[in-house]
Amino acid sequence: MTVDGLTVTISANDGALNQTGGGYGINASGVGDETAQIDHGSGLAEKMTLSFDADVFLKQVVLALLTGGQNDAASLSIAGAPIPSLTDTGSKFDAFNFTTDNFLSSGQFVEIGWKSGNGFSFENFTVETRTSESIPDSSSTVSMLLISVLGILGIRKMIASPSDKLRRD
Repeated sequence: MTVDGLTVTISANDGALNQTGGGYGINASGVGDETAQIDHGSGLAEKMTLSFDADVFLKQVVLALLTGGQNDAASLSIAGAPIPSLTDTGSKFDAFNFTTDNFLSSGQFVEIGWKSGNGFSFENFTVETRTSESIPDSSSTVSMLLISVLGILGIRKMIASPSDKLRRD
């Protein structure tokens, strides 16, 4: 799927992705599966994987049908780093926002999977593309560091020898 020039590839670990009126689920290949959810109904912990064709920051994931009374929980990893369990927030749609440790290089994965309970529905996600304004490239970072060091050394030299400047021969 491509939106505003950004392509996301979404896949399931077993069976096929299934879009319903209530969101996305996985139609696992086993029997007894709830096709509108990411769950464990077919005996396999279902997982959905998202990858992008550009560097992005994952800003938000929205799930539904997480119910605290049923111990529903989702697992999430960003570029291989696991995030603590996602559980019921008390609202119909459970929005999880990320501000740190949320960067994915092109081709890295976000993985959302069943962890416990009856399952959940994947509603949507928000990403922000990496721009030169948000992360300076390494050459500009090195240049800024070099200018700072030279400035500090120049100030130290002026402070260390003020009497030399005032001496008259």
